[in-house]
Amino acid sequence: MLSAIALLLYLTLSFVPSVGYILSIPDGITVTSYSVDKSTFGAVDCQLDLGGGDGEVRGGKLSFKLFGLLPLKTVDVLCAKDKQVRLGGFPIGLVMNLDGVLVDEIGYVETAAGKVCISGGIRSGDLILNLDATKITSAKDIIAFMENYEGGEKIKVTLNRNGKITQTNISPLIDELSGKYRLGLWVRDTVSGVGTTSFIKSDNTFASLGHGIAVNDCVLPVSGGKAYNCDIAGVNKGSKGVPGELKGVLKNTDTPIGEIYKNTDYGVYGNFNSNADIPEKYYHIGSRINVRNGKAKIYTTVGGTADFYDVEIIRAMPQSERADRSMVIRVTDKRLLDLSGGIVRGMSGSPIIQNDMIIGALTHVFVNDPTKGYGLYLDWMY
Repeated sequence: MLSAIALLLYLTLSFVPSVGYILSIPDGITVTSYSVDKSTFGAVDCQLDLGGGDGEVRGGKLSFKLFGLLPLKTVDVLCAKDKQVRLGGFPIGLVMNLDGVLVDEIGYVETAAGKVCISGGIRSGDLILNLDATKITSAKDIIAFMENYEGGEKIKVTLNRNGKITQTNISPLIDELSGKYRLGLWVRDTVSGVGTTSFIKSDNTFASLGHGIAVNDCVLPVSGGKAYNCDIAGVNKGSKGVPGELKGVLKNTDTPIGEIYKNTDYGVYGNFNSNADIPEKYYHIGSRINVRNGKAKIYTTVGGTADFYDVEIIRAMPQSERADRSMVIRVTDKRLLDLSGGIVRGMSGSPIIQNDMIIGALTHVFVNDPTKGYGLYLDWMY
């Protein structure tokens, strides 16, 4: 009789569905490859062995035993730590201080002999870090240095060019109008933009955009910055070959709602303060092992308030380490298609939700098809 029961349970367990959670998990680990409710199988014990290591996603073995003694079945599973965050989806204005001074344009000096370009090997997109031994952190630092420059020796310029430190020499010329030495460069020391928050942790740290703010495809190093409330004043609809754009307006620029501390390949990060209106509802994070092709939603602000819009994940990439373009999504919601034509600039960072879990963030639009775009697994942002 006992063997008959064991055989019946073994056959039953052979058809355990491959989605969901196990209820009895040690140390906050969620198993997402197999679903077993102990109450369903009565006397069957579920035992999870994760082996060594402490990664966010780990392989393990799940065994089922009758009365905790008689082995019935063992399966390989992937496990992810259970984490919760608050849902983003609202627009945010970002103003970041650069770690150096960005060369926007190579200009010229108006000399007595005419207009002269003296780039000295400096290129648009370079970050000026030092002039001789003087550290440069703002455009004012360059002005002050040039006010004290008396000519003669060339200036040694230290640059950050696409993440690599290099040096060049430049010979300033006297501007005919002011009588002062000039470099003939157009520069700036801040960058700004509008994006969408992805999630907020319990300590009020936040992630946004799902990609970095970059020049020439190189993410700019920053030394800090401010986050501001932002209203969406309108939208330019996207069409084939012409990306659309959300028209954002920063509010209360005298009162930032947070500080920015990092600009990375996988998002812009900061801390919200007491001025920020942060949603209170928490969502589970779905690891990349949760993501499946099929129906999903994005939560984003196109009009006056944030809303959920239907999308379809048409391809989830197998990624075992950090990489961008983790999944391809298609907008299927007629409301969003009518409002924006699909995915537009400014929606970067909008959280992607599947099975009531945040699984990623929207990052890019397909220029030739604005109904499609890329998303990033939240594993790479968290």
